[in-house]
Amino acid sequence: MKLKRLSLKNYRCYEEKVFLLGGVITLLDHNGAGKSVFMEALNYALDGDFNVSMVRKGCTSMSVNLEFENGFVLERRWNGSTATSAMGYGNPKSVTKEAANHEVARIFGLPIESVKVIVSSKELYYETSGIRRFLYAAYTCKANAKGCGRLHR
Repeated sequence: MKLKRLSLKNYRCYEEKVFLLGGVITLLDHNGAGKSVFMEALNYALDGDFNVSMVRKGCTSMSVNLEFENGFVLERRWNGSTATSAMGYGNPKSVTKEAANHEVARIFGLPIESVKVIVSSKELYYETSGIRRFLYAAYTCKANAKGCGRLHR
């Protein structure tokens, strides 16, 4: 199943950003532009492994939403004290992290441990045979972007 959209709110250097996805994506820009942050956000959407460093400095909440081409939406949120997950069509309903991860694994036909976005080229060398990894790229960045960079098609 193809990914359609990744929406970030108060995720690290992004205050509010929507990425339209599709096909193969390439990220190109200077250091500090937000390429790795984009990939980490995609990983967070897929696995729900929360770390407080994901929250934009000075913010009390954060959310990452991943929409698939069939309209299925996966949300990962932090409300200042608790990380939560939601999923569904149209208006996602709250679920446990484990239930969301189970659905991600079902969608990709893999164990959740095998669903990972490669954040650096070094990870390509550590690929275990039989484990598929997902590399999404095709965005270039504008130098005058607010925050950590503006990735666009």
